[in-house]
Amino acid sequence: EWSFVVAPYTRDTVGSYVAVLEGVAQFIADSDRPGAPEGNHAIDMQTEGDGRVFVANADFVNAASSNNVLAVSIWQRLHSVASSSTFWISSPTASGGERAFQAHLPWGNGQIYFDTAGCCAGGTQRISRAVNGTTWPPYTDATWWNDWHHFYFVKNGDNKQVWIDGEVFHEGVNTGVLPTDIDRLQFGANGGGDDVRGEFAEAAML
Repeated sequence: EWSFVVAPYTRDTVGSYVAVLEGVAQFIADSDRPGAPEGNHAIDMQTEGDGRVFVANADFVNAASSNNVLAVSIWQRLHSVASSSTFWISSPTASGGERAFQAHLPWGNGQIYFDTAGCCAGGTQRISRAVNGTTWPPYTDATWWNDWHHFYFVKNGDNKQVWIDGEVFHEGVNTGVLPTDIDRLQFGANGGGDDVRGEFAEAAML
């Protein structure tokens, strides 16, 4: 769990795993996020340039993936919707650019894509759903993304779910097994380095 309280890097609160800010990523005060404890911070990916929060050694994730179970919990608000990834967990043997576990939150078309155990050559690796007033009644218009929301992505065996603000938004099936050679992860950018145009906080892996 990274609460982003010390610059230019932060250690998670469970195993002291280091996450390093790179590029335009900056620490910011986070007094306005719902439920944020005093002194908590967030990461701002800015409106221009590329950046990420990078964990170069993420083999600790394999303790969970070896049971085909993994979850990511994160707070996010966006300056604008861009075609990128909020988190990208990499495995050298996973297809689709080493996608062990990743989310476009959302892609530029407003779709949330959740990929596990690879992507994207058919099969059951990806589930997706558009966020709009029909699929998610709390949504009003594109400015919905400019407010803080909590997202939770989980694969538990074959079952996958995406939660928004404590409620299930979408679910599906992936019969593929999570890889056990996960080696690194990043927040705020996709595998190609294109970054999210927004802020995120309290990133946790469960």
